[in-house]
Amino acid sequence: MKQNRLRAGTIFLACIYSIFYSCTYDQVEVPCGKQQYTYKDVDPFFQQYGCTSCHDGSPEGTLPNLSDSTAIRNYIKTNRQNFEGSVDFTGAKPMPRKFSAPAETGEKMPDSCITMIKAWICQGGK
Repeated sequence: MKQNRLRAGTIFLACIYSIFYSCTYDQVEVPCGKQQYTYKDVDPFFQQYGCTSCHDGSPEGTLPNLSDSTAIRNYIKTNRQNFEGSVDFTGAKPMPRKFSAPAETGEKMPDSCITMIKAWICQGGK
């Protein structure tokens, strides 16, 4: 008799536990940050920090073309790690550089800009 009560009590508690803990809702989060970004959000950073003044897509240039959204997307598809490393100054070629100074110098974008650019890339670079 005691075993039946104990078993019934255990089953009752298991049911109560499953009812309360199975009714939680998962928060849906946008991948790579809660805010969605588009090229229009990040393009001002490429302009402000002079990326497109050198990476302008000129035919004689050997630099990656970063002159518009299509060119940047195409470059990032195969060079994402290099691109992010340049932007956040952790890669072999930190950008932007000031070409009148030694190659190691340049004005790094603020972390908030870098975070937004990386989120934009992670979200598919739309």
